Amino acid sequence: MKRIKLLITSTLVLVAMNVSAQRATFPELLLEKRYAELEKQLNHAISSDSAGYEHYYYLGLCKKAQYQFEEAREAFIRARECDSSSPFLLLSLGEIYRLMDQNSKAIETYQQVLEIDSTQTEAWMNLGRIYQVTEQYHKALPIYNELIGNDSTNYYYIKNMAMVYNNLDSIPQAINYYRKALNIAPGNKELYFQLARLYLSRNAYKLTDIYIGKGLHIDSTYSKLWRVKGLLEYNRKNYQEAKSAYNHTLTYGDSTHTVHKFLGYCSYFTKDFTGAVEHLKEALPYDPENKKVLFYLGMATARTRYLDEAPRYLKMYLAVSLPDSSNLADVYAEMGNIYRARDELENSLKYYSKAFETYPSRKYLLFNMASVLREKKEYEQAIEYYESYLAHTDTTEATGSVNEKNRRVYLRDMANQSIKRLKKEVFFQQGE
Repeated sequence: MKRIKLLITSTLVLVAMNVSAQRATFPELLLEKRYAELEKQLNHAISSDSAGYEHYYYLGLCKKAQYQFEEAREAFIRARECDSSSPFLLLSLGEIYRLMDQNSKAIETYQQVLEIDSTQTEAWMNLGRIYQVTEQYHKALPIYNELIGNDSTNYYYIKNMAMVYNNLDSIPQAINYYRKALNIAPGNKELYFQLARLYLSRNAYKLTDIYIGKGLHIDSTYSKLWRVKGLLEYNRKNYQEAKSAYNHTLTYGDSTHTVHKFLGYCSYFTKDFTGAVEHLKEALPYDPENKKVLFYLGMATARTRYLDEAPRYLKMYLAVSLPDSSNLADVYAEMGNIYRARDELENSLKYYSKAFETYPSRKYLLFNMASVLREKKEYEQAIEYYESYLAHTDTTEATGSVNEKNRRVYLRDMANQSIKRLKKEVFFQQGE
C-alpha cells in the first residue's frame, strides 16, 4: 500500500491538470480504499465513451490495489492506447508484469521507460530487482553501479550490490559493500550476519567472531547469528561450544534439519550419544541418503539403548557409500561389535572379516576375530588368529598414541593368555 501511495503522490500533479473537479476525487477515493465507489465512477465514464487516459490509469491502480492483476494489466494497456509515452503508466504496467511473474515483459516495459526518460530511478531499481530474481546477476551489476554512482549513500542500492556480488561468488567485493551498508545502518543485525557468514566462508575466524559478537550485542536472540557461531566453533572442533550455540539457535526459533544435523554431530563428538540419536533422527527424513548423518546415527545408536536399530542405519550407510569410503572399516567393525553383543557370532565374524579386508592395517581386528572364534568354541582356528595378531604387532612399535601403545600391550597380553588356555582346551579335547 505504501508503494501505491508514493506512486499516486508522484503522479497527482501531472494528472490533476487533465481531470475535472469531479475526477480530482479519484486519488482521494483510491487512498481511502473506497474501491467500489471509484470503480463505479470510472466505469460510468468508460461506458459513456468519455473516457481518457486517466480513467483507465486509475482503474488499473484500483484493480492493482485489490490484487486483481490481470484486470489491472488490461486497464493499463487501454490507458497506453490513449497515451503511449507516459513513463508513469509504463512504470505501473511494468510493475504489474513483475507481480504476474512475466519478467521478460516487465524488463521490456522498464527499458521502454528508460528510452523515454533515462533518469527514471524507479525503472532502474526494478530492472535490477528482476535481474536478481531471475539470477541474471551480471546484468544487475552495471545497474547498481549506475545507481550508486548517482547516490553513493543509498542503503538499498549498496545492500543490493553486496547481494549481487555474493551471488556471483565475488566474496571480497560482497564484504566491501556489506561493510558500506553497515556504515549507513550500524544497527542492522542482518548485515552482521551476512558479514560473519562471508568471513567464515574465507576461514577468517577472528573477524567472524567479531561480527557475531557485535550482532548478538544488538539482538542476543537472533538465531541466524547463533547458527553461524555454531558452524564457526564446529569448524574449530570446539564441539561443546558449537553444541551450545546450536542449542541457542534451536531455542530462538530455527529448528531446521541443518541445525539438528550439526547438533547431532556435536552431541556425538561430546559423547552425548542419546542426544546425537535424537537430533540425527530429526535430520534424516530431510536428507535420507546423507552418508555422514547415517554413519554417525548408526555409530551413536550402537552406544545407546537404541542398539538394535544400529544395524539398519549402518546398512543404509553402506548402501550409499563408495567401495573405497574411509569409514567403511569403521562401519564393518562396529557391525561386528553389535552382532557380538547380540550373540550373533556368525554375523559378528563376517563383519570383522570385512573390516579387516577393507583396512588390513587394523591388526586389532585379528584379535577380535580370534575372540569370536573362541566364543564359538572353534579353538584351533582361534589360536591361529591370536598367533597371527601377535605376529603382526610389536610392543616396541613407535607408531600411535600412548593410549594405542597401551592398548597394544594389553591385547598382546590377553592374546598370550588366551593361547595358553585354548591349547589346554585343545589338548584335553584330543585326549578325550
